Amino acid sequence: MFFLVFYSLVAGFVTANESKKRMLANRGKWQSYIKKNMSSVFCHDGGYFRSCFPIDLSECKTSVIKTSQDCFSSMKFPDKIDLDRHGIYFGSKVGYCVGQKLESDLQNRKSRDSKCVDPRKWL
Repeated sequence: MFFLVFYSLVAGFVTANESKKRMLANRGKWQSYIKKNMSSVFCHDGGYFRSCFPIDLSECKTSVIKTSQDCFSSMKFPDKIDLDRHGIYFGSKVGYCVGQKLESDLQNRKSRDSKCVDPRKWL
């Protein structure tokens, strides 16, 4: 599920930075873009985290930003990321990390609703 979420986020970065040359992104700019846009992916109304955990938008965004910083700190990335070849790969790794950490951090608040118990219902 988190791979699909990040496919759209990273694809947005690629589209926003299109050129005819090979698309290389500076690690810092790429990480800033991902962090800036990640909360909109994880915290939108009707999405998994806002539907299955009693969390308001502000708390969700704060949690996503902190968690994304933790994930970036725990992972190694090259100085330049070839977006055509590795953007989706690295983006999905970060998305998986953030999703798993959020799920773990919020687990004791998770709804027992059937749509929240089975993650396949969100694919």
